Amino acid sequence: MIIQQLETAEELTAKKRLKRQKKKQRKKEKKNKLNANGEEHKKEQLSDDDGDSGNEEDAAK
Repeated sequence: MIIQQLETAEELTAKKRLKRQKKKQRKKEKKNKLNANGEEHKKEQLSDDDGDSGNEEDAAK
């Protein structure tokens, strides 16, 4: 009986740990996605602020 309770407690602990790890991973992915979007947005703003078309290849020609 005690052994069974210990096994159940270990399973619950493992499940909780997995849940926390998944939550951390999702949070990390969301943060990275937001950072990537933010960087793209900043690049767009910089190209618009320059006054040119934002296309560096055309400017080189």
